[in-house]
Amino acid sequence: MNRISAMSPSSFSKSGIHHRSEDEMKRIFLDRLLASRNNGIVSSGKSLEDEDEEDEEDEEEESYGQRAVAQKDRDLEYSLRLEHLEQEKYRLKRQIEMMEDEYEQRMLELQSDLVNYKRSLEEVEGHHKSEEREKTELINQLKEQNQRLNMELQLSSQRQEDLENQLNSLKSQFHDKRLTMRDNVVYLESLKNEIELVTRRKDELEKQIAHLFRERESMSQTLEESTSKVLYMERQTREQHNLIRNSQRDINELTANNQNLMERLECLNRSYISSGGSSANMSIMNEIMEISSTESETLNKKSLLLKYKEHSSEDDDMTLNSSDVSQDDYHRQLREELISAYKQIKTLCGQIRESGHCYYSSTDSNYETGFLETAVAELNSLVIRDLLSHSQDESVEGSKKTNKEMEIEIHKVEELEEKTKRDIESLDLELKMKKQDINSLQNQLTLAELKLLSAEEETTNLKNDMSSVHLSKDQLIKQAWEVRDDAVKKKNEAEVSLAKERINLMQINSQLMEAIQQKIENISEARGMAK
Repeated sequence: MNRISAMSPSSFSKSGIHHRSEDEMKRIFLDRLLASRNNGIVSSGKSLEDEDEEDEEDEEEESYGQRAVAQKDRDLEYSLRLEHLEQEKYRLKRQIEMMEDEYEQRMLELQSDLVNYKRSLEEVEGHHKSEEREKTELINQLKEQNQRLNMELQLSSQRQEDLENQLNSLKSQFHDKRLTMRDNVVYLESLKNEIELVTRRKDELEKQIAHLFRERESMSQTLEESTSKVLYMERQTREQHNLIRNSQRDINELTANNQNLMERLECLNRSYISSGGSSANMSIMNEIMEISSTESETLNKKSLLLKYKEHSSEDDDMTLNSSDVSQDDYHRQLREELISAYKQIKTLCGQIRESGHCYYSSTDSNYETGFLETAVAELNSLVIRDLLSHSQDESVEGSKKTNKEMEIEIHKVEELEEKTKRDIESLDLELKMKKQDINSLQNQLTLAELKLLSAEEETTNLKNDMSSVHLSKDQLIKQAWEVRDDAVKKKNEAEVSLAKERINLMQINSQLMEAIQQKIENISEARGMAK
């Protein structure tokens, strides 16, 4: 039944279309089964005949009469076996027919069950739709009822003033009456005290509601501010990440340039050692100028990065500007020292040339010439290595400083984002608590309104009692008790209906809050995926 109920209508209709073909296939299968059994019977008969033939060959020595009797016995046995097999075949046919009838009945039952399930499903869907319509109507009715209750609250305040005036007039009238009406006067005074208590309680509740509304507005404003802060911090983090990527790319470019310069300087050193002269000096000068140009380009890039970073934070701007100025001064001094060293090397080369002229005249000039060339080569290699190592250290230190500063800023931004998220969650909880307080205060207001209505009914009853002053004391007491019983009964009915409506309203509010919370979670998840 479970499998048939889980079938779809389309699959069931297809099975109904191919029902006849399935019956025909079953019948063909049964016919083949019976034919195979008959063949088995015939084959068994043949095997038995073969055995008999072998027995006859063995018993050829016996008499012909005994063989005839044995043959008759075998024929009887074969006939009995054939009858038994025919009976079994007939029984199997009957079973197959019964199974087909049961199968058809089962299919009809399943079809009827499927039709019933479809009807029940349609009924359930219609009932569900009607319930949804009733829920929407109930929500609209509750909204209208809330508006109506607010209007009635305003009217009740006006009625309260009228009732106070009426109570004052009734009090003056009761003082003028006889002693038999003193009990009613005392009862009126107690009613007045109750009305005053109810009015004070109503005023307090109205003040609390106004305060809660103000707090709710302030909470919503803080929530909006926090969301705007979160968006600003997210945008700032994205900018910081982009800046880190750009700085990392520049660092990689600088390292590649430094490696190229090292290779070129090594080549120049080898070429200078192999061939001396003015051409080597000019190549050294050109290389130093190229190094200074590459350093100026790197400094320009760093200055651009620093200018971009000035817009993000002022503290970083001050530190980076100071480091930029110090690096400019240091590189300027270093360049001046290199130029002065180059001039000194050039003068040394001139002195070497002059000593070359004297080389042929003096015998000791051979030793002096080799010593000066080695000194110039060592001086050149040391200057270039110091320059490259210093520039590389500065670039690495600057990149490390910028990376550390950016990591610190990113960590601060993430902490601020987590803090804002926690603040938002706390604000949501506070809003939920405030809404619950508002609902409880509204319930208290409804109870106060019911008490006012009961007080109005009692005052009308007292007016009727005043009109019936000519009645006896026992009749007045009896009438007062009846009125009181009716009022208590009405009050109980009103409280029961109010409790039911309150429960329904709380359920609807909880459903709305769950839906709002789910939407907020979906929005936060979407933002997380977008990040």
